[in-house]
Amino acid sequence: STRMERKRRQMFNRNILARLQQLQKQRQEQSFLNAQSLYNLGFSIEQYVQLGSITAEQYKKITGQDYDAVATPQPA
Repeated sequence: STRMERKRRQMFNRNILARLQQLQKQRQEQSFLNAQSLYNLGFSIEQYVQLGSITAEQYKKITGQDYDAVATPQPA
């Protein structure tokens, strides 16, 4: 019936949305781990915040520094 079809589509859409959210979370976690590893190897990771791969909060968690302080040049 049409009602049954609608319920199946709704269930399918919910499952797809849940899977996409799960994949996004995994990607964010992997980006954080990648940035952390690069920082530990001595690489600069500011560009990862600029590109949206990690957040300013994650930058601070990795480096111990506020991203704003690093990103904004201080007047001489």
